[in-house]
Amino acid sequence: MSRTWALLVDNVIGNIVVADQEFIESHPDFSQLEKIDITEYNPQPGIAWTLEDNKFFAPENVKPKEEHVLNDGLHEIEVQA
Repeated sequence: MSRTWALLVDNVIGNIVVADQEFIESHPDFSQLEKIDITEYNPQPGIAWTLEDNKFFAPENVKPKEEHVLNDGLHEIEVQA
């Protein structure tokens, strides 16, 4: 069954891949990278999100800039165990 995987390089998501676990672990390009199954994450982190202290953080360019914009907390996602 296909899952959604975040591929990380230096704690930054470089790519998102939808594949089954066997494929992602055996593929020569993906098998050497750190990967996290983000299938159940809501919202799902995306490319350029960083991983720090077991949390994904959105890059600055997708965070609200204006004080009047509601910050709904969707820019920080706890990594699931």
